[in-house]
Amino acid sequence: MKRYCVQCRSELEERATFCGVCGAVQPEQNGSACPYCGAKNEQGAVYCQTCGRRLDGVDAAEAVEAGEAPHGGQQPGGVDRGADIPQGNAPYGNAPYGGSPYGNRPYINAPQGPKKSTNTGVIIAAVSTAAALIAVIVCLVIYFGGKRELEPSPTNAVVTQGPIPTVAPSTPTPVVIHTPVPVTGYAPAPPPQPPTAPPVPTVAPAPTPAPYVPSSSYLTYTDTQYSFSCSYPSDFHTTVVDGNFYRYTLAAPDGTGSLYICATQNNNGRTPAIVRDNFLATYGGTIDFENSGSNWCVIRTYVNGMYHYGYFSLRDGMIRGFEMHFSGSYFDRYDKYINDIYDSLSFY
Repeated sequence: MKRYCVQCRSELEERATFCGVCGAVQPEQNGSACPYCGAKNEQGAVYCQTCGRRLDGVDAAEAVEAGEAPHGGQQPGGVDRGADIPQGNAPYGNAPYGGSPYGNRPYINAPQGPKKSTNTGVIIAAVSTAAALIAVIVCLVIYFGGKRELEPSPTNAVVTQGPIPTVAPSTPTPVVIHTPVPVTGYAPAPPPQPPTAPPVPTVAPAPTPAPYVPSSSYLTYTDTQYSFSCSYPSDFHTTVVDGNFYRYTLAAPDGTGSLYICATQNNNGRTPAIVRDNFLATYGGTIDFENSGSNWCVIRTYVNGMYHYGYFSLRDGMIRGFEMHFSGSYFDRYDKYINDIYDSLSFY
C-alpha cells in the first residue's frame, strides 16, 4: 500500500521514517495511515475511519497526476497548500495538512512556498524622492530670499533731510487760578452715639450670714443603763458614730467640733493606763496633756490642726466619760465646754 507524508502529502517509501521532501517525522506504521488526513486506521481497513477516503491511495494518485496535492493543496512548486485539507476532525488537531503526531513543531529543511510580492520598495523610493524634492525647494527659498534682502530697495534708500523750518514762538496762555468758594448751609454731622444698652436689673446681694455665736446654755444627758449623767451645749445636734462605746454623739452647728459621751462594761479589768494607751492608738498625734489616778485618766493629743480630748472614770465595773474633738483655731471655746461638762458629770 502506498504511503504519503502526513505533512506535505508527498509519496513515501513503505518504511520511511522521515519525508524526503519536507523532512517531517512520519508516525509508526502499526496500522494503515490515511494518505489524506494522516489518521491511523486498523490493519486491513480499506477506507479511513476519520475522513472516509480510500486508504489505498487511488484517489491521491489521481490527484497527483492531475497536478494537485492529495489534500487539494499544491506542492512546494505549486501555489497554495492545504486549501481543501479537512480540519477539526483530524486525529492530530487543526495543524496545517492534517496536523502532525508530534504537535506543531518546525520542520527541518521544509520547502518554502513562493514569497508574496510587496510594494515596500516602491513606497520607500517614493518617500525618499519626495523628501529630497522638499529639501531642494527649501534650499532655493532660503537662497533667493536672502539675496533679495541684500539688494537695495526704494524703501531702504537714504533720504536727505532738508532744513527744519523755524516756528515762531507762541504766546503762552495765561493760567487762571480759581478761588474755591466755600459751601455754606451744611452743618457737620453729629458724632455717632454709642448703642444704648438695656438696663441691667439690680440684684440684691445675698445676705451675709450672721456670725455664729456659741450658746451658753446646756442640756443634760442621762444614761440609766450605766447610771451617770452629764451636760452638753444646747445648740449641738446629734450625729451617728459607729461603735458600742459611744452612747450619745453630737456636733457643733458650725462644724468646728464634736462631742462623744461614752460608756461600757469593764469586763477585762482594764486600767486607766490601758484606756489612755487605747485612746492614743485610736487618734494618734502628739500627747499635749495627760493625767491619771487609781480609777480615772485624762489625755489630750494634737495632730493635723485638731485636738482630741478624753476623760474616763473606771469604777463599779464600768468605764464612763466623754471625748471632745475640735479644731485648734477654737481652742478657748472648746476648753470651756470641756470644763463645764467635766463639772456636770454625776455617777450614781
